Amino acid sequence: MSLAAPALSGAATSLRLGATPTGILVWLADGLGLLGGLDLQIIKYTSGTKTAKDLVQGELDLATSSEFAFVTVSFDRPDLRILSSLSQSRTIDVFARADRGITGYADLAGKTIGVVQNSFAHFALHSVLLEHDVQDVTMVPLLPLDIVKAITAGEVDAGVVWDPYLRQVELALGDQFVRLPHRESHDYQFVLHGAADWIADNKAITHALVGKLVEASQHAEDAPQDAKRIVGKRLGLDAETMDYLWPKHTLRLSLSQALLRLMEDEAWFRVDLGLSSGEVPNYLDLISAGALRAVDPGGVSIRGLS
Repeated sequence: MSLAAPALSGAATSLRLGATPTGILVWLADGLGLLGGLDLQIIKYTSGTKTAKDLVQGELDLATSSEFAFVTVSFDRPDLRILSSLSQSRTIDVFARADRGITGYADLAGKTIGVVQNSFAHFALHSVLLEHDVQDVTMVPLLPLDIVKAITAGEVDAGVVWDPYLRQVELALGDQFVRLPHRESHDYQFVLHGAADWIADNKAITHALVGKLVEASQHAEDAPQDAKRIVGKRLGLDAETMDYLWPKHTLRLSLSQALLRLMEDEAWFRVDLGLSSGEVPNYLDLISAGALRAVDPGGVSIRGLS
């Protein structure tokens, strides 16, 4: 499906930023009062896929989402630009029921696996099956909550999903829960992005926002317990949940070679499975490093950036 391409340029009167709970540094910066001096409206979303789509529809000026969601819309919107990664996250894993005799990836052959199709979890599963040359699996397309229900009821042998659903599966299955070894291909980045023209027309507020997010990341490093408390309060999450989630995120603004390589792999995955059509973008051209370079030059390590 081709997404509409409304004009996204023009100086902003109030920056509309769409953020999900995984955009942790946005909520930390807000909770610390760092964003008070900006003419900024934070709109809370539950899905980065939705923020990315609303951005290209002109309903947001900037969005936070996984880099996979950005890749998804980039085929139709080559004018989009990533300002920075906000975190490197490890909240996705492949799991199975112990009573199905699954202890490693090779044991998934011939099994049924619940997966949210056209998602980063789908990409992560596809990558690990290729890595271990596992064939003859049956992927059962399900929504995240339905994966929790299906694995608990024994309707599928295994699954792949992200937190908080991953934790729900673990708690529901108890001794029957088997987490397969975490792989590097399960790690994703959460990015801040917008349209090139909009970013160019709103350079001052964009640079200021990125600077405040860098301040928030420094607070997370210097005072992690306080940062956890602030984010938990801002998102309505209890201390136990925050203790579980916090170590799964590396909260630092960056533009790394790993991000570039990951997006290229995801784009080819989409093309190979027929999820996107057209040429794979040159993601080096879809990086806008100016704001991060201005406030934290060391955070930019992608080779070949102008």
